Amino acid sequence: MRTACVTIVLAISISLAYGQGILTFSGVVTDANTGKKIAGALVSLAGGSGAKEEVTDSDGVFVLTLSHDVKAGDTVRLRVRKDGYEAFDENVTVGQSLPHPVALVPKTTKGKPTRVSPARPKPQTATLRGFVSEKGSGQAVTATQVWIMGEPYTGTTDDRGRFTISNIAKPYGSDVTLGVDAPWVIEEPYYLGYRGRTYFPNPGAQPLAVYVRRYGDQGFLQGPSLEKMLGQKPFHFEDRSTVPADDEYGWNGAIDPQEQPHMVPAQPSVGSAQITAVASHDMSVIAYDSQTEWQRENNEKEWNVFLKERAEEIGLPVSQLVKAIDNWVRDLKNDYQRGLANLYLGDYRSATIKFHQALNGSDAPIEQLYMSVAYAEYRNGNYDESSVFLRKLSDLHPDDPLPRNNLSIVQRASAVQNQKREQVPQPVPQYEFPSAPSSREAAPEDRGPQKSPTQACKNNGKFESACNPFGTATMVHAIDNTCAISGDAASPGDQAQDRQKNNLCAKGPARVITIKDLTALQQAVDAAGVDYGAELGSKLHAGPPSDRSSLFTKLPSSSPREGDLVSFVGYIVDARSGSLETVNCDCGKPDQTDVQIVVADHPLNLQAKPTSVADRDTELCSNSFIAETIPHRRPAALELAAIEPLRYKKAIVKITGQLFFDASHRPCYGSAHTKADPSRLTVFEIHPVYDIEVCSQNTMTQCTSDSKEWKSVMPK
Repeated sequence: MRTACVTIVLAISISLAYGQGILTFSGVVTDANTGKKIAGALVSLAGGSGAKEEVTDSDGVFVLTLSHDVKAGDTVRLRVRKDGYEAFDENVTVGQSLPHPVALVPKTTKGKPTRVSPARPKPQTATLRGFVSEKGSGQAVTATQVWIMGEPYTGTTDDRGRFTISNIAKPYGSDVTLGVDAPWVIEEPYYLGYRGRTYFPNPGAQPLAVYVRRYGDQGFLQGPSLEKMLGQKPFHFEDRSTVPADDEYGWNGAIDPQEQPHMVPAQPSVGSAQITAVASHDMSVIAYDSQTEWQRENNEKEWNVFLKERAEEIGLPVSQLVKAIDNWVRDLKNDYQRGLANLYLGDYRSATIKFHQALNGSDAPIEQLYMSVAYAEYRNGNYDESSVFLRKLSDLHPDDPLPRNNLSIVQRASAVQNQKREQVPQPVPQYEFPSAPSSREAAPEDRGPQKSPTQACKNNGKFESACNPFGTATMVHAIDNTCAISGDAASPGDQAQDRQKNNLCAKGPARVITIKDLTALQQAVDAAGVDYGAELGSKLHAGPPSDRSSLFTKLPSSSPREGDLVSFVGYIVDARSGSLETVNCDCGKPDQTDVQIVVADHPLNLQAKPTSVADRDTELCSNSFIAETIPHRRPAALELAAIEPLRYKKAIVKITGQLFFDASHRPCYGSAHTKADPSRLTVFEIHPVYDIEVCSQNTMTQCTSDSKEWKSVMPK
């Protein structure tokens, strides 16, 4: 629909994603009367164009990715909508060079504005029409009262389940929460964290469909219903600004991301099987099976209260609800569900990653995704990032108080965090370090027994290296004083590998490597016939050899080798925290583990619908390898929180560091990998990463390794 009140100027550019033939729209949405850029506008493509709905950022910018079958010259239908503005809906030809102005306001004549008709005033009262039917059977629910919670407005269903609530003193588009008479419980709508909640439909909309189940119906324990219930959790931010200073949650008012409980409220028997089921859909570790009892108890009360409320709401025992959820997490279909499972398991760091990934392709409403990201970031103590997504949600629905209330909670927690930071003495970065020990120091001859969780993360000596590639960006972490360069490995092979992982002394100039180079290197190592890695089906491999040179006897003399300084130009397609490793003395806190970065030379199509585990593995096994930042002296710019935005923005990066061969794992075999091994083309890595540079341009042809478009993420 078009009016004469607003102009939305849509600047559309078409770009070809490197190596994939994927077209993208990028544009800017502005107000024609004021020229102000419009944040929070919903932008989508109608029909089967394959792009998910996007939201303009604070500068009015959006990017839409088209499906593979959309080609240059095709016509797509572009839609833009924003509260307070009439919807924009127009055909656009893919491949045109635009900006593409859509003039909904006549231009000025001789300096005088054209007369604009005043906007039609909103009605003083509104009417809500709908129908109620039983979920599953579809039968109409008759003679049942429907009301708007907190308001004196009610209606009663007729013999066809239809109802009308009239004379409502609320504007169309505002949020309302419906209730129904017992013995019925609303199944849908279930929106923005409340059963029965929705937005007041406009007068011309279809009657509102209300689906209900009987109190105590076992259908509430099915997957879609469980997903809705777990999806309610992110909408209720717990105010952590008043946490006592000596509370176990930590000084920043949020729970330590690596001290989350393996959350199985009232069901302690569910453990590793649950983790395995979730992790089988993903390369990252979902939760730790070695959580201590007191760590479980940190959030047990909070989750027990939440689940008890949900169980009472549907009329079923909480034990049945917990058992159903435990079964549900074994069969997850998408990143949004994996994020919810991580919330349930208490792993807020992994939940954050999964919810961010869900933004790239999910059937969940964008409001649900925004709130989920904001909640997970809040629980991780990332208050600025949480605030960003709450503001996005508030921009979508400026009259809804829920995002604003949660934003206030986040801001209070942030203020407490900043106040406590001022009170706690900060470590002074140190830039001079003692010389490194010999790279071949003596070690026990046997592998020895594995550590139990209670033995993990002991003091194994000070990390020492003669080199420091990070310069003034260096940060000193507690692990620098408790975990030596060879970690706590017992076998000579593991010790030699761990020392190599921690090598900060690779010298330049850096040699540029490509996926083709890495493929050839992997083939040359395999041709040497040296056994390495861990698991291949039922066969156990030998693990890392103590003489690492034996791995590289078949490498051509001109090839790059382990220990060389190398650079790779491409894209970050995934990033996550590492798990417990001997190289880090089996420590597990965020500042004690590696950051694992999955990189490729083009943006992998990991989120296209439908995405199966097999499709994802095929992409990763054919095109990706891993780079890792180590915790020792790691600058803030190389932490996970700083790396993740580069992935979301699809920035072209140049990663520089040591070329390393991970002899604890095996690469993919075709498009398959073993349970113990990540999906990747090669086990050659850039490890440790010394620097990440970002290209100011957006095509690989502009971002060659020797161009002048690179800027390091490290502070000067």
